[in-house]
Amino acid sequence: MLLFGGAMGMRRARRAGRREAVYAQQMAMLDQQPGQVPLPPPSRKSDHLLSLVITPLLTVFALVATGFSSGVVAGADVFAANAHTFSHGKVLFALVAGALLLLSVGALSGNSTAGTAATAGTIFAFYLVLCAGILLGIKHPLFTDPASYIVIDPVVWIFLAAVMSPLARGSHWARQAGRTQMAAQLAMETNKAAA
Repeated sequence: MLLFGGAMGMRRARRAGRREAVYAQQMAMLDQQPGQVPLPPPSRKSDHLLSLVITPLLTVFALVATGFSSGVVAGADVFAANAHTFSHGKVLFALVAGALLLLSVGALSGNSTAGTAATAGTIFAFYLVLCAGILLGIKHPLFTDPASYIVIDPVVWIFLAAVMSPLARGSHWARQAGRTQMAAQLAMETNKAAA
């Protein structure tokens, strides 16, 4: 679902890049008219800030929802012991909710890749520091007993980060490609009209 959401995000990013190219050409034409002052391009700060806040939250919620339903949570024994309290409907709901949350994480990369890239980078950095601390033999509870605070299987986190990082880069490239293609198309149309 994350890959499907990422594909949707890249499509949205390409369209946004095309809109940016059209806006840039309109402002350039406005700039050539005497007495007209072109407006600056719209700010994307709110998109970046929203992405930086929402993407990590949705990622954690998605992993917790799917983790509890599939038993990859560290407390899987507790889950198995209390399996009679979990109906199939609750498990199905958790799986569907987790899948939709992962879909939205991928789709959010169309607005801004900041949250996706930051979340993936944070996961990689955390596990890199954890591995370095364990290999160096640092005697601290953070390094000697990581199972006490890591709820989801580390393989799931690292795999998720390995998928999110290229999605962020792909959405960034899609926006650039959309902007470049539309600018070239508009330049050709302008040249045809001038000739």
